[in-house]
Amino acid sequence: MREEESRDLQYLIEDQATSWEENIKNPVSQMTKKAGLACSVEYEGGQSLCRDIDKEDKGDLKLDDASTPGLFEEDDIELVEVVVKGKLSDDLKDVYLDKERGGSVDPVRIYLKEMGDRVFSRTEEIAIARAIEEGQQAFVEASLSVPDVVDVFLKQAFGIVKNAGFLSEENSGVNHIKAKKPANSGCGKAHLRDILNEIRILQEKNRRLLRSIKPGLDNDALSAIKQMLIENRNSMMKAFGEERIEKCFQDLLCQAFNQEKRKLNDISEGEFLAKSGMNAREMEQVISRFNEGVELARDAKKRLVWANLRLVVSIAKKYFHQGLHLSDLIQEGNIGLMKAVDKFDYKRGYKFSTYATWWIRQAITRAIADQSRTIRIPVHMVETMNKVIWATRDLIQETGKEPSPEEVAEHLGLPKDKVSQILKVARDPVSLETPIGDGEQSHLVDFIEDKEAKPPDDATININLVEQTRIALGTLTAREEKILRMRFGIGEQSDHTLEEVGKDFFVTRERIRQIEAKALRKLRHPSRSQGLRSFVKS
Repeated sequence: MREEESRDLQYLIEDQATSWEENIKNPVSQMTKKAGLACSVEYEGGQSLCRDIDKEDKGDLKLDDASTPGLFEEDDIELVEVVVKGKLSDDLKDVYLDKERGGSVDPVRIYLKEMGDRVFSRTEEIAIARAIEEGQQAFVEASLSVPDVVDVFLKQAFGIVKNAGFLSEENSGVNHIKAKKPANSGCGKAHLRDILNEIRILQEKNRRLLRSIKPGLDNDALSAIKQMLIENRNSMMKAFGEERIEKCFQDLLCQAFNQEKRKLNDISEGEFLAKSGMNAREMEQVISRFNEGVELARDAKKRLVWANLRLVVSIAKKYFHQGLHLSDLIQEGNIGLMKAVDKFDYKRGYKFSTYATWWIRQAITRAIADQSRTIRIPVHMVETMNKVIWATRDLIQETGKEPSPEEVAEHLGLPKDKVSQILKVARDPVSLETPIGDGEQSHLVDFIEDKEAKPPDDATININLVEQTRIALGTLTAREEKILRMRFGIGEQSDHTLEEVGKDFFVTRERIRQIEAKALRKLRHPSRSQGLRSFVKS
């Protein structure tokens, strides 16, 4: 490898190689870091994208704005198309204004001031979405041009399909927006395996072509081999261009490219040509296309996220005073916004704000359900609680009185016991340190009965019983006292059998029984039992 080409390639590998996770980080992290907010959430990387596969086949479905909400009616999702323009109201800006410090260091206020003002038009949204698509196609094409990258990708992808954990909607913990599937939609495990098998067959053809490259091969033959490699790569692109494959495995492909890219600097010129069918200059161009594609997709996503930050705030403020700080609500909403950017398909015809509203609301409500309570309640229980609360409100409006659990259960068609349990769970916990009274000298814990604690009179009786028992046993011989204590568990961890006591004294169990009977007869004498009779009567 020539020294200049080697040096240029090393520069590309070491200085321009950035992982997919680093390139797809939260586009608002710098702004929130400047504002002091903890918003360093990354875009989903690696196999996590595979876990979020949508159930619908995202084809070239054309929808106008009037028909768009129909996509979401199947899940009873209320979607509100919100386009926030201009500045936020002064009352929201002043929610967290620290008057004593002049508001100059308040992070939420700084965040609101630095957000973008202009919302993109439909035409601009389409242009940005196409830029994301072009960037993704560029780095996918660059990755598929390197056979070693395809080998790593196929190995990991087949492992994921075999485990198929990402295909389980029930276990993924993610709610998806459902749309009607076209009749020819193939989105199952078998469909994914078929596409991967098609890529594997093309990869095997490429490997056979690369093995045919020998030292001294004439230029015409080498050009013909390269042309066939390009044709096979284009066929891979066509297979990889399937919507589900691209959404699911593009992250995995980028990781494989970065993994193999670091190894390229350690091979010779001949090995380079035999492994990839390209010389150093051609590989530099592939790496440049990869980096440019990642950069294009990242910047386009950043612009789309930045332009819709006010949409997040407008939705987050509706959930204020529900257990989470406004900054936390905004942060969770931003996570939902970034997911919406990843999932958005401009070909369906609806505006991005309409689509993103659901993802933002879902992220915020999920965070409230998970984090707002001192004692966490499962999300499915929170949904049931909300149904009970809504049913209670409906019955109050209809009847004018508070409904009983039986009426709520009948209204919802649920068992009475389950409704009663839900109503108990719905109560907010109260701190035991809650002050009672004006002086705040007493706390709630001081007025709660300890049902395990014994009453004072019972404690006194037990103390006297222990003392009288000790006195009565003290009138016996040491051997008799020890046997009775072991047999009845007095001062012991538990009572013992005749055989266990016999082993301890090296006598038979019959002899222990005789000594026990004799000791009990002694204790029944009035002179010894007088102190214990009062406890027997009580």
